[in-house]
Amino acid sequence: MEVQTTPAPGETAPVLPRAAYLDPAWFEAEQALLFARSWLFAGLARELAADGDYLTVEAGPTPLLVVRTGDGLRAFRNICRHRGARLLEGRGNAKVITCPYHRWCYGRDGRLRGMPDANRFPAWTRELGLVEARVANWNGMLFVNADEGAEPFEAWLGSAAGTLWRWPVEALVEVQRDAKDVGANWKLFVENHIDGYHLAHLHRDSLRGLDHARQSWRSAGRHWLFFEPPLDAAGPPAVESRWLPRIAGLDAGHAGSTVWHLFPAFAGAAGATYFAVLNIVPLAPDRTRIERRVLTAQASAGRLIAAAAEEWWGRRRGDVFAEDSRAVEAVQRAMRAPGWREGPLADGFETAIRRFREAVAKDLA
Repeated sequence: MEVQTTPAPGETAPVLPRAAYLDPAWFEAEQALLFARSWLFAGLARELAADGDYLTVEAGPTPLLVVRTGDGLRAFRNICRHRGARLLEGRGNAKVITCPYHRWCYGRDGRLRGMPDANRFPAWTRELGLVEARVANWNGMLFVNADEGAEPFEAWLGSAAGTLWRWPVEALVEVQRDAKDVGANWKLFVENHIDGYHLAHLHRDSLRGLDHARQSWRSAGRHWLFFEPPLDAAGPPAVESRWLPRIAGLDAGHAGSTVWHLFPAFAGAAGATYFAVLNIVPLAPDRTRIERRVLTAQASAGRLIAAAAEEWWGRRRGDVFAEDSRAVEAVQRAMRAPGWREGPLADGFETAIRRFREAVAKDLA
């Protein structure tokens, strides 16, 4: 896979060629070389509370399942060892994992427990257990990796843990969950998320109350962490709700907007009253699913209803997500034009975009 890592004379060096956002071959390479080998968000630990509770997730081209056992959490390739059929769909509870095709049965430890007409198969067939994958439960969030040889989760997360640990996810309640498709390449959505330049312009009305001029960000390995403080002498930023209590353990310094991106495709934003995650799922070169979940501190039913009426998590004073979606879709459409070129990136405000592209190029080179 050819990657452009140095600028042509007189050009601004996009690091990745235009084909990286348009070409099906690029998309397939990313699925195999990046998403099949990366730590990816799978869900919340509370979703797997009882023995046998399971959920399924796609790790690039590799379907995975995560199941609660008496000994903790296990992750496996969601593929039968007989004919390779997918075993489970969605989420639920299973005492045994049974293939719908020929009824081969596996225990929650992944071992093959039984199969019809076992005498018709060689004896070594009994050793065909499910292929192991990796799972981590960190701060109430589940992450999976299809690659058994991947770096440990703690090494992947690195110093980003110190920022995200401040929000006690296990103690929060989920108040919104949805998924929407965006007509753009997944990288364009990430690049928009880590772009500090557009905040004061695209979101001029929807992100009022934040001091865009005093934004700050830092790299944490391949990850990105960002903070914008509230404007001096201003009320709560538009992303906060006046109806919800402050999350326990957060001080006044968290009243602004903390935003993150964990490479390659887990992002979110958090403040004094909320913790919102964005799971970015590539579907095609020009289509991406954004799975959104918002959590808040425990609050009375009346306060939750008031916050919902205020629509504080998305559409209050303008829909941030809709604005972002329109912007990246506009870029995606324009990229197909002959002679399309990108101009220079804003120093500081858009530096994170170049670093993100360099990380993608490194994994695909």
